[in-house]
Amino acid sequence: MNEPRLPNFAIVGAQKSASTFIQDALRAHRDVYMPSGETRFFEDPEYGEGNINELSSLFSGRQEPLLGIKRPDYLGREEVPARMRRAIPAIKIIVVLRNPIDRLVSAYYYYIKLGILPVLDINEVIPRMLRGETIGGPKARDLLGYGNYATHLRRYFSCFPREQILILLQEDIAAGPRQVVLNTCKFLGADADALGVCPAAANEGVYSLTRLRFLTKRNRYLYDYDEVSGKLSKQKMTVGKLLPAATITVIDRYLLARTVGNRKPILRDPVKTMLADFYRDEIKGAQQILGRSLQGWSA
Repeated sequence: MNEPRLPNFAIVGAQKSASTFIQDALRAHRDVYMPSGETRFFEDPEYGEGNINELSSLFSGRQEPLLGIKRPDYLGREEVPARMRRAIPAIKIIVVLRNPIDRLVSAYYYYIKLGILPVLDINEVIPRMLRGETIGGPKARDLLGYGNYATHLRRYFSCFPREQILILLQEDIAAGPRQVVLNTCKFLGADADALGVCPAAANEGVYSLTRLRFLTKRNRYLYDYDEVSGKLSKQKMTVGKLLPAATITVIDRYLLARTVGNRKPILRDPVKTMLADFYRDEIKGAQQILGRSLQGWSA
């Protein structure tokens, strides 16, 4: 009888920083298997001590030598690194970082799309959040904190040796995606010659508040949102749910997108200054950890 297998590596985030691109690229490698989507196993409220069989069941019957999982929220969740260390001490960790202000903007509008945040201009909401005001459900509290990269990385380094952690930057992926994937394969010990074709970049987000207000009408058919834990789960699809959700998607894609457009929001200078101040020490800490300049992240 074969021993249950656990993942060799995990892509832990950061959220909205091209971790899906890395996942898709690695899934095209013949020696790698990763479940599609995200694996929440190590975070609350999913986690249960001693329930490691639930994780190993994701890889039942797989023959590939390299097994991986992805969950961008893992980077910012305090409970995750120690749990990973206890369960899989030799696991390799892949981190993808992005300018924290750009990441926040992308995540902000994504959270609106999911119904986690109200449909409001980012320039109105971010100053209120920075002042400590609660806006949206429990998940919305992660929006600012997920960009505290130095804090999050130190937690991982307290649990794993440096050689088990690979840190990638979104701007490097944009400049040379295949080279970044090759470097990732080397880190994992995967044969570069067995790498498939690099996938296309992920789809652009939706930034138009008009479109987002319309798209949120799909959520009642797609997701269940626990307002206590902040957990967002996909519903089991039925024809009765699929038809209205698909209709809303089609109207947005072929009518609203063409008439309303999708211009990215412009952060006003006072808001940019507030965010630069908020992330200043975290950016300095990330620079020290990476050993390279991140000066462009302050703008």
